[in-house]
Amino acid sequence: MVASVGGNFNIQIDPKNNKVKQILGARDPEYGVVSGSMIMDDKPTLGQWKIKVSTEGYTYQKFFKVAEYVIKRYQAFV
Repeated sequence: MVASVGGNFNIQIDPKNNKVKQILGARDPEYGVVSGSMIMDDKPTLGQWKIKVSTEGYTYQKFFKVAEYVIKRYQAFV
């Protein structure tokens, strides 16, 4: 179980140690939930990215994968 944390949040989004977005002082005093969005470049760095959140002396980080989008093609022979 993860405890709820309120206060100010510092958020960094980082592919391969190259910070692409930083939000300082994001806040939700009631529930400790902050949401946001980021528009990706047409040709983003592919691979593993990291999102890191720091608040009240704690640091949390999670990893996610950015991959090329490939449209699946199908053929049907009748």
